[in-house]
Amino acid sequence: MIRRKQNSTQKEWLDVWNNINIPLPKFYFYEKGFILGTGPYSSIPRQGSSLHDCWEYVYRYDPGAVAEAGKLIESVYDFLRRV
Repeated sequence: MIRRKQNSTQKEWLDVWNNINIPLPKFYFYEKGFILGTGPYSSIPRQGSSLHDCWEYVYRYDPGAVAEAGKLIESVYDFLRRV
């Protein structure tokens, strides 16, 4: 019986995405995007970062997305008032 490893590598996942012609979300192209953005939810808060740090990280790459989120999420609204 041949056993496959349980966890796929990033390259294997990229191959899957490329073969089904679905572009990766922008988040993966941020600095450390493949490290922080994988899993059922972002691991940024689990890296010892404050909520402000999390929004600042996303804002650095996509200020428009953060501005849209600020209309609905109070912590984002607070972050945007300080920027």
